[in-house]
Amino acid sequence: MGSIIDLNILGRPRITKELLFKEISDENIFRYYIKDLQIGRVTNSPLRRDRNPSSGVYYAKKHGELFYNDFKLGSGDCIKFVAELLGISYNKAISQIALDFNLDDKYNIDSNVKPSTVIGTLNKSTKSSYSKEQKILNVTFREWKKYDLDFWKSFGITLPILKAYNVFHIKFLFIDGEVYHVDKYAYAYLEEKDGEITYKIYQPFSKYKWMTNHNRTIHQGYCQLPKTGDILIITKSLKDVMSLCSVMQIPAIAPQCEHVLVKPEVMDEYKSRFRLVIALFDNDPAGITLSFRYKTKYEIPFILIPYRYDCKDFSDLVKKYGTLKSKEIFNEIKSSNR
Repeated sequence: MGSIIDLNILGRPRITKELLFKEISDENIFRYYIKDLQIGRVTNSPLRRDRNPSSGVYYAKKHGELFYNDFKLGSGDCIKFVAELLGISYNKAISQIALDFNLDDKYNIDSNVKPSTVIGTLNKSTKSSYSKEQKILNVTFREWKKYDLDFWKSFGITLPILKAYNVFHIKFLFIDGEVYHVDKYAYAYLEEKDGEITYKIYQPFSKYKWMTNHNRTIHQGYCQLPKTGDILIITKSLKDVMSLCSVMQIPAIAPQCEHVLVKPEVMDEYKSRFRLVIALFDNDPAGITLSFRYKTKYEIPFILIPYRYDCKDFSDLVKKYGTLKSKEIFNEIKSSNR
């Protein structure tokens, strides 16, 4: 009568998560089972029929590894993902991964698993291709509502302008893989630079008004500029950029930080493309100081909304006085400062 042989006797240890991770990175496991994996971005879930993007793979700092997060099914590590994908237990998923990565000649694995079909791609580098220190910010969008459009319309900003500047109303916010609900009025400013998509979150009525993972070198409104023009305005926010574009038909850009000056080489570009570059910042001490810094360093004029109008910036001027009156006021201010 034969006897059952324990493969551990032959020197092959039973596969565990710890041993699996010594052989394979969590990134490569996800890449094997997910076609066109995009770490840190919201995509359609591979675990179910998903008409709207509502799933993603993120670096979870709390756990020190990549996790998937699915709005309906929850979150977990790469092993739990494989278990959900193939409809097997967590422990069996460890054996499945080991078999698919040809580790069965080195470790004792579950004898019931069979090779699965490769549907993803592997990262050739043994090092991870994502940054563990980078804040991963992502969103899910929803349709515009009337109250959204009324909010932006108060600043003279129309839906076509919002679309042109890649502004979206959002439903959920991802921060490093964790899902957060947002305010009723919550918007994302999308930017793409060097192939990377980032967001600035704007919640005008929340104590968490701003959140961003934009690169500081991004100038809001830059991608929407014409090649050349008569006037370019440097202002302090995308809201003012869009308001100036919509009401005045004047192109504008806004650096990410109000206190940071445009780099000299970028200013040279702007001056070469536009006949006149003007600074327009808030008429408060910080804005006035910044205006003089631009005038001193780059010899460009600046304009301010006069105190008598009781508005700090152009978008507030539009909200208080309407588009026609604001246009009249702005043209008067601009003419008097030439």
